[in-house]
Amino acid sequence: MYAKIKALPKTHSRYLTLLLTIVLIKAAWACFEISSGYISLNPDEAQYWTWSKRLAFGFYSKPPGIALQIWLGCKFLGQSELGIRSGAILITMLSTLAAYWTAFKAHLSPRVCFWSATVFALSPVGMMGTFAATTDGGLILFWTLALAPILYSLETETPPNYFLVSLFILCGALYKWPIYALWAVIIPFCMFYRPLYHKSIFSGMTLSLAGLLPSLVWNSTHNWATFRHVLSQTTSTSAKSNFFDFLGAQFGILSPIFFVLLLLGILEIIKRRQVVARSLVFCTWATALILGVFLWLSSIKKVQANWALYAYPTATPIIAWYAVDVI
Repeated sequence: MYAKIKALPKTHSRYLTLLLTIVLIKAAWACFEISSGYISLNPDEAQYWTWSKRLAFGFYSKPPGIALQIWLGCKFLGQSELGIRSGAILITMLSTLAAYWTAFKAHLSPRVCFWSATVFALSPVGMMGTFAATTDGGLILFWTLALAPILYSLETETPPNYFLVSLFILCGALYKWPIYALWAVIIPFCMFYRPLYHKSIFSGMTLSLAGLLPSLVWNSTHNWATFRHVLSQTTSTSAKSNFFDFLGAQFGILSPIFFVLLLLGILEIIKRRQVVARSLVFCTWATALILGVFLWLSSIKKVQANWALYAYPTATPIIAWYAVDVI
C-alpha cells in the first residue's frame, strides 16, 4: 500500500523549508512582473481566456481544465493578466513541491530531493510555466504526482496504489490527453519489475478514462471537433521534419547545462543499472522512451517543442542524482 508518512526527518524538513522559501520568492516575483503589465497574453492564453468566459465541458482543441483554471483565477483576482495567470503560478508552485515529494517517495537522499525540485523550479520549463497559463502546467503537475506511487512501489517492492495513479491521470486528462502515455511507460516496465504488476492496474486504467468524459459529452454535440483536431495533428506528415530544431529546443527548454547533465546521468544509470535504485532506472526508462519517440517523430514530421515536456518530471531526479551523488 501507499504508506503514510507520520513525520519527515529533520533533514527533509530543513530542505523543504528552503525549497518553500524559493518557491514563495519566485511566486511573489512572478506576481509583481505579471501585475506590471509588461508581459502581454500570448495567443493561446487569449484563446483560453475567451473560453473561460463561457465554460463548457470541452473546447475545440483542448479539454476544459485550462478554461476552468482561468475562470477561478479571474473570479478571485479579476479579469487581468494576474487573474488569468494566477492558476499557472499556483500550479508551478505545486509542481515544484510535487517534484520533491516524488523524489522522496523514490527513497532518494534529501539533497537529491531538494535539487530535483530546484532544477524544475529554476529551469526554463519551470520558469515559463509560472508566467503563462497553458495546458502543459496541469499535465506536468498531475504526471509528477502520478509518478510517486510507482517509484515508491519500486523501492518497497509492494504493489502500487493504482487508484491514486489513475486519479492523478484522470485529473491530468482534463488538461491534456497525452497524460495517458504514462500507462504506456508503466506497462512495459511491469515485465521487468514484477512488483509493479497487480490486477488493480486494469481497474486503474479504466477509472483514469473518466477524464475523457467531459470532452466526450461536448464533442458528441460538436461533430467530434477535438478528436478530429488531435488526430490531424498526430497523423499529418505534410510538414517537413525538424529533428535538429526539436533537439535544440529541448536543450533550451531544460537549459543546456541541465540537458547535458541529464544525458550523462542516463548513461551512468544504464552503466550501473544492476546496483542503482530501481526508481532511477524507471526514471531513465520513462525519460529516454518519451524523448526517443519524439526525436524519431521529428525525423519524419514537424514536432512542436512542448510535446515532450512530460519527459522532464522523471528527468530532474536523474539530473539531481548525477550532480549530487556522482560528480
